[in-house]
Amino acid sequence: MTDRDHPSPHGAIGDAERAEPSQPDAADRAACRRPEPPAGEHGQLLDAAAVFRGITDHTVMRRQLEIADRLASLGATTAGVSHEISNPLAIVMANVGYVRGEIDDIAATMRELLGPDAGELAARLEELSAIQTEIAAASTRISKIITDLKAFARPATPRSQEADVGRAIGWATRTMAHELRNRARVTQDVPVLPPAAVHEARLGQVIVNLLRNAAQAIAPGRFHHNEVAIRARAEQGRIVIEVRDTGPGIPSGDRQRIFEPFFTTSADEATGLGLAVCQAIVTSIGGEIAVESEPGAGTTFRVVVPAAVRTAPEPVPERAARGKTRRGRILVVDDDVMIHRTVKRLLRDHELVCTESARDALALLARGETFDLILSDLMMPNMTGIEFYNELVAHYPALARRVVFVTGGALATVKVEGFLRSAPNVTLEKPFGVPEMQALVARMLDEDR
Repeated sequence: MTDRDHPSPHGAIGDAERAEPSQPDAADRAACRRPEPPAGEHGQLLDAAAVFRGITDHTVMRRQLEIADRLASLGATTAGVSHEISNPLAIVMANVGYVRGEIDDIAATMRELLGPDAGELAARLEELSAIQTEIAAASTRISKIITDLKAFARPATPRSQEADVGRAIGWATRTMAHELRNRARVTQDVPVLPPAAVHEARLGQVIVNLLRNAAQAIAPGRFHHNEVAIRARAEQGRIVIEVRDTGPGIPSGDRQRIFEPFFTTSADEATGLGLAVCQAIVTSIGGEIAVESEPGAGTTFRVVVPAAVRTAPEPVPERAARGKTRRGRILVVDDDVMIHRTVKRLLRDHELVCTESARDALALLARGETFDLILSDLMMPNMTGIEFYNELVAHYPALARRVVFVTGGALATVKVEGFLRSAPNVTLEKPFGVPEMQALVARMLDEDR
């Protein structure tokens, strides 16, 4: 005799329970356990209770945890890779800039000494100059990739709630270029706009998700027949960004659910979280996101966010004209000796003293050595840049104000981020070029005049 032969007033076992998409785990089984139903004298079933238990919430939660765990692992890996690349890339970019200066100086001297007879030597120098330009351009591309990886790996607590819209769109298109390359042409109509009142990395993430959605809607091939267009404009105190694709469009029934978490019409491994994340970010700052689409006519997503309200800056009094930057005595604290050699080349007009550890730097100061400026790495073994700075504040407070922190940035922890926000010192991120380093040192030394 079965439950179906004796219906219970509490209900019957139906398709809802039999059609569960997956077997419950141990915790689910424990929660489902119930007492045996009462039996009569001859063993017949007197009553039955049916238990309907939806496991959708548990399945969604498990999936969210799995995705969060994968993203955390990916973020940690990305941060490590970015940090390890930053040091050698800083050396490459700085030395490439230095080589360009040397080539230009040699070419000028050669023309002055040899005149028309420079001939073949001049041609060879021009070829070297062209090679240097190519290396510099490739290094800059790598640097942009590293910057983008850092933004992904370390969203960080926003230091500014203003976004350069053009820069955010540029970051997003570079990030998604590989997915769109063989699917559609990407066009942009992005004039110079007021800043948006949103953290730049979050705005970039919205655009990345919209571009990924467009890429998933367009099949590979027929590159020249498809287009993804990005347009932006300012409109009554708001910034409007539109991402339009020439894909197959979205059926009306799916449009009603397009922003639901885990809803996806893609047949691949899409998580269905991208558009839900977009909506969460945009609405959290008082913005709006909408979709327009018809089957066969493509899709347009429209994001509207508030423009930042900016107050006019206080007028800065003009400083008296100054002559050539004075020669300074500079202490470089970094555990990478190649950084030492590179900085010495870039700052050859100054006297440089280099140490591989913060403890050695403190020993120099204890012996009475004096410096106009300190360039210190943050991530060092034995004693970190933060610990070194705290020692300076305690024992050499005037010199602590003359510290410039040089960091790769990606491995910054919450503690490091908090320290950099609270410390009044300047930060120079790797990779850096010749102009950035030289201009920063000149400015810091001029402030002492």
